[in-house]
Amino acid sequence: MGATGSDPRGFAIDSAGNIYTASPSTSNVTKLTPGGTSTILGTTASGPVAITIDSSGNVYTANSYYNDVTKITPGGVSSLLGLAGGITPVAIAVDWARNVYIANQTSSNVTKITPDGTSAILGSTGGNQPRAIAVDSAGNVYTANIDQDTVSKITPDGTSTILGTTGDQPIAITVDSAGNVYTANYGPSNVSKITPNGNSTILGLTGSSPWKIAIDSAGNIYTAHLNDQNVTKLTPGGQSSVVSDSGGSYAANAMTIDSAGNIYTAVPGGLFPGVTGNVWKIAPTLTGGIPDIFPAPPAPPSAPTASAGSPGSGTATVAVAVNPISAAFGAPSSYTISSTQDGSKSCEATRINPSCSVTGLTIGTAYTFTARANLNSWQTAASAASNSATPTPEPTPTPTPTPTPTPTPKPATNWSSPKQGLISAIIMPQPGVSYTVDASSKLAGSSAVGKKLIKGSCKNIKIKQGKKKVARVSCRIKLTKGKWLVSIRPKKNGVFGIVNSKIYTIKK
Repeated sequence: MGATGSDPRGFAIDSAGNIYTASPSTSNVTKLTPGGTSTILGTTASGPVAITIDSSGNVYTANSYYNDVTKITPGGVSSLLGLAGGITPVAIAVDWARNVYIANQTSSNVTKITPDGTSAILGSTGGNQPRAIAVDSAGNVYTANIDQDTVSKITPDGTSTILGTTGDQPIAITVDSAGNVYTANYGPSNVSKITPNGNSTILGLTGSSPWKIAIDSAGNIYTAHLNDQNVTKLTPGGQSSVVSDSGGSYAANAMTIDSAGNIYTAVPGGLFPGVTGNVWKIAPTLTGGIPDIFPAPPAPPSAPTASAGSPGSGTATVAVAVNPISAAFGAPSSYTISSTQDGSKSCEATRINPSCSVTGLTIGTAYTFTARANLNSWQTAASAASNSATPTPEPTPTPTPTPTPTPTPKPATNWSSPKQGLISAIIMPQPGVSYTVDASSKLAGSSAVGKKLIKGSCKNIKIKQGKKKVARVSCRIKLTKGKWLVSIRPKKNGVFGIVNSKIYTIKK
């Protein structure tokens, strides 16, 4: 694919597909573009033997002769990031927060350097010469310890334990999304698998003297070898096969996998001064429609955004920020979005449809959500939490006010004089209005004050007015001796109108 320095050590690949190698003999970093153009990105301190890159394209090298770490920006500006804090740094890794971790072989410890250059010993590996380092999505650091054939685990707070044993001389290490650790064992030419609870087994055999190790998004393990000059693939079930020659005439000093499933190996140029090394590319092949190399694992996604669903629905719509297209990391096929408060409340989003609805949420409870990127068998760690969203209840419907009917006007009434207690009243009727008549002794001073004592009757009649007959209502009521309040009550659509009343005094 292209030339590097004479003795390329370590590999890093950025989002654009540029490859970086560290050359201890010349103390610099070579950048190789996808088109094969090779340039010196920047210089390092003496003896860069390991290299890594962060999500912004900054390159870091562990310099074993000066016991420090160099940082080189994408523009080629080189600076001292921090001291290794131990002796003989031989391996380096970086997490998603851009903290850099260095395995110091001679002093048997791990140094952590923060982005601002603050350097501190994270923890001890137990006096067993760590030769390789890896960091998982939770910030746990693992080292392959070549002297005692073990793997050390150091938690973010610095607690160090022996996770498990390996085969003889573990020389390289990687970790999968489930927290299983794999080591390439130089002596017996095999790979060890150590589960998160420390159970150690031999996953399978490799070529002679495995030197480097990598993992793809389907959980397949790849090793490059010192003696066989090839790359071996181990499936999760332990089936071993040779993928391809690693290129050149010597062992691969470095190996990595890109987003398309290509494997890259860096091989030295030879044993003669001035002869450059090279980077070789191994492309995946299809067998029955299945590639023999799967893409690199995806990167963790950014925090999603959340909004409450329609009132009363008990839902929230969550949108994930899809991973940018990258040559270094595989493109997620989907995203699992889960509630931080209740992991059973979840939904699936894709790059094409990057939002989904989480259902079954409790009204009035605030929820935040995280996203995990999925590709093949790989699922990343959870993203940072989203903003808070609180499902709201369905609003109480505003009642439709009942219109207040306009009271029927006071009826026009012609009252008669009492004749033997009989009172009659002639009313000019209104459309849709009915009439009743009653009398109350309210003003008579009787014991039935305020109560209606007598009811009369009303009926429709016709009276002659000139040559015509017109409609009227005749109301009649028979009163007894006393003082009475006689009332004509109009009523329309169930609503009483204005009463027309008259007081009568009956003497006999």
